[in-house]
Amino acid sequence: MAKTNHHFVPQFYLRNFSSAPGAVCLINITKEFAVQFASIRSQCYRKKFYGETDELENVLAAIEDDVAPLI
Repeated sequence: MAKTNHHFVPQFYLRNFSSAPGAVCLINITKEFAVQFASIRSQCYRKKFYGETDELENVLAAIEDDVAPLI
């Protein structure tokens, strides 16, 4: 399955700061608002951030799978 959303901050890293399962507190300084329970899935990503193919995204995902239990 093709991955469209490439996270530039790994989701496993954000989970360490979760305020509820699958959520983090979010403060948007530019727009001056806060969200108490923002979905981790919808944070720190861009569509096709690492290019049109998922090759780099898949390599990073494999590394993150190995590192996540240590962090």
